[in-house]
Amino acid sequence: MTMARFMFPNGYGASVVRNEYSYGGDQGLYEVAVINSNGELVYDTPITSDVVGWCSSDDVEELLIAIQSL
Repeated sequence: MTMARFMFPNGYGASVVRNEYSYGGDQGLYEVAVINSNGELVYDTPITSDVVGWCSSDDVEELLIAIQSL
């Protein structure tokens, strides 16, 4: 299982996971969720209204940059 959390000065962060239960995890891909400063999932950003599954490493990097820019 792979799991990482990132927090940014804007108060948003990201949870990045890859396991047998995450979207795309069985294919070696990642699932990314936008989180708040309490580590809770945020569902109302311009990035997504849910988690983003089936992400490549490049997709994860792009999402982290977008979340940092919120």
